[in-house]
Amino acid sequence: MIFDGIRFHKNKNIVQMPIRDENNNLMPYAVDGKENYVIFGRVVKRGSVPSGAYKTRYTWNDIGIYVYAKPIKISGHSLTNMAYGEDGKAYLMYKGNCYVSVKK
Repeated sequence: MIFDGIRFHKNKNIVQMPIRDENNNLMPYAVDGKENYVIFGRVVKRGSVPSGAYKTRYTWNDIGIYVYAKPIKISGHSLTNMAYGEDGKAYLMYKGNCYVSVKK
């Protein structure tokens, strides 16, 4: 898919991270004042909860437990649904799916 002149591929290992927890507190990785921006996270291995991983709103289809993910370090946002990672890749949330830019 091409969005804003950048070629993206769907990536199921990237998910949208929650901005607030169950008690409506701002998550530690979220920037105050940027609650409308998408924060992306990389899914961790099923059944493990390493340090720095947070519970997402997604569940594993076959066993129903929550998916945990580590936030991706972002260097900036160009749109509310598109961000640039420190790894040089662009991340996009579009129609409920996460996409990652591919090199030409």
